[in-house]
Parts: sequence; structure tokens; C-alpha cells
Amino acid sequence: MNLVLFDFDHTITHTDSFAQFLKYSLSSRQQFIGGFRVASWFLAFRVGYVSDQKIRMRLCQVAYKNYSV
Repeated sequence: MNLVLFDFDHTITHTDSFAQFLKYSLSSRQQFIGGFRVASWFLAFRVGYVSDQKIRMRLCQVAYKNYSV
């Protein structure tokens, strides 16, 4: 059995695993295209205009918009 765990609220690990989750679940192409789509949001996050919760929600909306279940 293969088991992959991601801990977004630090109950299991001491580090944030959201970025690793995105890398694991998306292809390189999806990561590249999604990066362009959220570039302005990411910049706003880096300068403090967007919270980490908002940027994560936006990343998920863009990344998994047409994702096959």
C-alpha cells in the first residue's frame, strides 16, 4: 500500500506541506500554466496584500479547475 500524507495545519509535521502537495498532485505543465495565472496574486501575497489563506484558495481554484476526479 502506498500512503502519502500532507499536513496543512502542522499537526503531524513542523513544516508546511502545501507546496509539496501541489507539486505532487499537478503535472509540470499544470504547474507552469498555473504559475502564470496566479502570478499577480503571488506578488500581492509576497508584499502582504493577500493572506496565506486567500492565496492558497486561489491556487487551488486555478490548479484544480479542470482536474479530473
